[in-house]
Amino acid sequence: MKSFKKTLLITTLLISGINGFAAQERAQNPIVTHMFTADPTARVWDDGRLYVYPSTDAYPAIGCSLMDGYHVLSTDDMVTWTDHGEILHSRDVEWGREEGGFMWAPDCMYRNGK
Repeated sequence: MKSFKKTLLITTLLISGINGFAAQERAQNPIVTHMFTADPTARVWDDGRLYVYPSTDAYPAIGCSLMDGYHVLSTDDMVTWTDHGEILHSRDVEWGREEGGFMWAPDCMYRNGK
């Protein structure tokens, strides 16, 4: 139950923090302040850390039409966050577009050690 509450809290923070990301000013997001994100999935894996997988927008953002990558962030205390970087970009998949886009709402699963 603790993991569920942690996941719910972080998802709520990320979603509420990015509601205005298309505006000229950056959203007041307490976790992600160095890029524009949307549609996060949060998971607690066997190592006990919370991992957040958001879509990332091109910089500077011009709306949500150029969500061109997936990123990973993690924490074990909800205060200190590690940015693991981009894990997938639209240029890396055959259905991606050269100008970016179509990288919305990532999800992640764990099975057989992978």
